[in-house]
Amino acid sequence: MPDVSLDHVQIAAPPGCEAAARRFFGELVGLAEIEKPAPLRARGGVWFAVGRRQLHIEALPGERRFYSEDPWGNRIEFLASA
Repeated sequence: MPDVSLDHVQIAAPPGCEAAARRFFGELVGLAEIEKPAPLRARGGVWFAVGRRQLHIEALPGERRFYSEDPWGNRIEFLASA
């Protein structure tokens, strides 16, 4: 069996979603917000810590990746490890 791990979960959201994401995931769910890398801050979105993993509300450019769908039509992004 290959060594597979989950690095982060990414949720697509419309522009200007940050306040609603902070209220829902930060205040209601109780996740801690983490600082995004400087080159990605201008794109909007917000990131949260989920234990040792991350939840990203935005795009993540510059990474080697491919996408697939689960049986219910949810998009899954696979990133190559460095």
